[in-house]
This record gives sequence, structure tokens and C-alpha cells, in this order.
Amino acid sequence: MQKILVPIDGSPIAHKALGVACDIAKARGGKVVLLHSLLHDKEPEELHRLADLEGAPKALHEALDAIESSPAREINEIDRMRDHNAVERPVPDEVLRDIGACILQVAGQEAETAGVESEAMELHDGPAAEGILDCARSQGVEAIVMGRRGLRNIEAIAFGSVSQAVGAQAPCTCITVM
Repeated sequence: MQKILVPIDGSPIAHKALGVACDIAKARGGKVVLLHSLLHDKEPEELHRLADLEGAPKALHEALDAIESSPAREINEIDRMRDHNAVERPVPDEVLRDIGACILQVAGQEAETAGVESEAMELHDGPAAEGILDCARSQGVEAIVMGRRGLRNIEAIAFGSVSQAVGAQAPCTCITVM
């Protein structure tokens, strides 16, 4: 396995999957391809707690603080069922992109520390499973290593987990880390 795709969302299980992928890549002289899908379904409080953001620029933390202190919008159950990404305090795309860049940077540093070459893909904005499958096909990866469940719990409950969808449709070997 020379090219391994690792979807990374900042969750502990995604970092565990990255470690597994790095072990495989190192043993086989391969590299890891890192992909992050924007976390539209997360409240600012959840994003603020991501360990990957500890070293993030002060402006990013200030932006999340401002969103956290803003008034929450009301979301009824029908709207929540229609839009599984519905949140009370939506985070603007530019802030989500900055968060994604931080997550990818931390993952790249982890791969480098493990002695493995890494390549960060452009941030994906859309359903995570779709982005992972598209990336796997376009990059010609030989394997996908991902966490069983990351940060997207709402999506998993409503539609099945991202890892299940990827495993069922992937054009390559899939390794799911628990």
C-alpha cells in the first residue's frame, strides 16, 4: 500500500486511524493522503474543544468565542430532521476552513513525526462519505484508514455512519479503526 487516504476530523479516533495508517505506510514505504470535510454540523463550543486547535491562531479562537456568545437560533425538530447539519449557532465557512487547515496541519505534523510523507488535499465542503469516496477515486489510493465514528454523530444516527458508507462503496481496501 503505497498511498493511503486518511479522513481526519480532529477527533481522537481519527488520530488513532492516522497512527495506524502511518505504521502501514512506513512499513511499506508509502505515504498518507489527508482529507478533511468541513464540520458544518458542529456547534462552536464543540469546535473550540478540539485538541487540534490548541495551537491555532488567536483570531480563530476569538471568532469562535464571538459565535459562542451570539444568540442561538431556534431549530424545531422538523427542520433538524430535514437538515441534519442544523445547528443553533452556525459557524461561517471561512472559520470552518481555518479550523480544517489547523486539523490538516496537525495531522501532517503527526505523519512527519512518524517518519511518513503526507499530502493534504483541498478541504472538502459537502457530505463526508461522498468526499472521501471522490478523493479515493481521484487520487488512486490503495487503502482508506478511518475511524469508525468521528465527530459526525448526528449524521451517523440519521443516515448511517460515514465509515459504513465508505466501506460499502470504496474502490479499495478499507480499514476501520475503533
